[in-house]
Amino acid sequence: MIPVALKVVRILLVVLGIMVILDLIGVDITPMLAGMGIAGLAVFYLMVDRPFKIWG
Repeated sequence: MIPVALKVVRILLVVLGIMVILDLIGVDITPMLAGMGIAGLAVFYLMVDRPFKIWG
């Protein structure tokens, strides 16, 4: 479980770093943030029933 968590944290840090660099050079990152929020909601929606399908 720990290697998976480390991989997720590493990916999040890389994405955050890329977004900070893009913001510093003048690229508007607001649409990217909105897109990542929508993608997060989609992943959450797909994963909500997963534990119930496994245990129930």
